[in-house]
Amino acid sequence: MIDENNTQQQITPLITFENVVAAIRLGEDMLRKTETVETFNSLMLQGKRNRPQGDDSFLWEKEHYQRAKNAIADDGDGLGKDFIRHFMPPGAVPKSETLQSILDSHYADRRKAAAFRDGESGVTVTVSGRDGIVLP
Repeated sequence: MIDENNTQQQITPLITFENVVAAIRLGEDMLRKTETVETFNSLMLQGKRNRPQGDDSFLWEKEHYQRAKNAIADDGDGLGKDFIRHFMPPGAVPKSETLQSILDSHYADRRKAAAFRDGESGVTVTVSGRDGIVLP
């Protein structure tokens, strides 16, 4: 991942996209390599050594950890922006709508398949913040 401090340059859209994709890969890799939320949180603690005293906002509860594991399963629809933020360097997290756009692009096929599956079962889904969309 690249940030402005490393390059002393403006962060381009391509670099932003690459940073988010790297964060997705890192997050997915950690989820695949851990079996419990305790192990996952232990790895997160090791990676956040310079965090402010008492900051545990990046630690996950069992329910959220399991939801993230399900999101990367073959029939999952991918990770969300709140999860991915924790895998990006401080100061390199793009605006919320930019991050969401990159995630939507990266997970487009998975999310379309998930929406289709949900539509077949008669469930109305939300895609990119728009209610009531069922993709063909």
